[in-house]
Amino acid sequence: MILKASSRGGAKQLAQHLMSDENDHVTVHSIEGTMSDSVEGAFREMYAISKGTKCRKFMFSLSLNPPPNEVVKIEGFEDAIKQVESKLNLTGQPKAVVFHEKAARRHCHCVWSRIDTDNMKAIEMGLYKKQLNEVAKDLYIQHGWQMPKGFLGRAYNDPRNFTLKEWKQAERNGLNPRQIKATLQRCWTYSDNKKSFTSALKQNGFFLAQGDKKNVHLAVDWNGEVYPLRRSLGIKVKELKQRLGEADKFPTINATKAIIKQAQSEAHTKLTEELALRHKYEVKPLRKKKAKLVKEQRIARAEQHNQHTKRQQQEREERQKHYRRGFKGLWDLVTGRHRELKRTHEVRQLAANNRDWEEKEALIKTQLETSKALQIQLDIANARQQKAVMALNADFVANLHSEDLSNNIKSDFNVKPQKLSLKPNIDRSPELSI
Repeated sequence: MILKASSRGGAKQLAQHLMSDENDHVTVHSIEGTMSDSVEGAFREMYAISKGTKCRKFMFSLSLNPPPNEVVKIEGFEDAIKQVESKLNLTGQPKAVVFHEKAARRHCHCVWSRIDTDNMKAIEMGLYKKQLNEVAKDLYIQHGWQMPKGFLGRAYNDPRNFTLKEWKQAERNGLNPRQIKATLQRCWTYSDNKKSFTSALKQNGFFLAQGDKKNVHLAVDWNGEVYPLRRSLGIKVKELKQRLGEADKFPTINATKAIIKQAQSEAHTKLTEELALRHKYEVKPLRKKKAKLVKEQRIARAEQHNQHTKRQQQEREERQKHYRRGFKGLWDLVTGRHRELKRTHEVRQLAANNRDWEEKEALIKTQLETSKALQIQLDIANARQQKAVMALNADFVANLHSEDLSNNIKSDFNVKPQKLSLKPNIDRSPELSI
């Protein structure tokens, strides 16, 4: 199970993110240690308590992501949370646990308050990333999952790991950050000097630049998005300088963006729009089908919840009938019959709760399996669109002259724009048939 965490503030923003409707299903699993029974209310209480300290990042937010194609029960997530609490000294702290379901997968978020109310100071998180990696390794072993290579040693670390900022950056352009990093790394691998690397980048839609504030090597894509080369390639600055020289030899970000902006001709814009339009018509039936499926799943869960509530009420009334009133009830208290009856009912109540819990989990598991087949089709369509966008960008950059770019843009982009069609002729593959 992959564990990612950070200390943070912003109670309202985090609550809105956790309860966002961009997920197919959002379930508030538990809220402990606060008066409020809502996520935002609980976070506001954590914030109010933190005002008695100097701590600004008063919450510790953790995401728990099982391996792909692995179905983890609620108990598995709860056990992982307990292990993290014990490791990071968060046991007994107020917390909220929320489950998300998206793209036919379920993951979990847990947010604790960092404020120790007894001493009115923030709990030090220390080397929490290292400790979380230790817990994650133990979880892979406990569940019998295949261990990621990055856990086996530094030599196996995946340099394509990216931060949330990098994910959002790629998401704005409709591209997969793994695909972007893999492209940059491929350019680096198949080049042995500055000239060949620069050429390889241009063939894939990227420009070399230097940072405006720091003397660092950057790659700028066709949309003007900036990617630090050292992090994207997973190498040291010394290795970068050995092959490319000092970063200040390259154009600044602003200068590079100006060149790119000038080079973005009407033809490129038209072709990009046509690709987007074709993709929209291609995935429209799939998205419509997914929206219908999510709606049906939500209705099914609501109906099950109502059935459970009604059955629990009936069972409580049935158990209540066994308690006698008046003198007989007093006699039952004296003789201990009432106590024995109460114990029996507690056992039955626990069994009923477990039964309802198993039925709920069974429904979620069935719905995830149903969603997975449809999600595969969407993933294929999105991957094909991403590949087409990157190929289009690469084609246009390849036409740019390596020197005096700004003075030769018109001759380099003598491309007649294609007329947009309201009903593009989409070549549907067998995988996307509905």
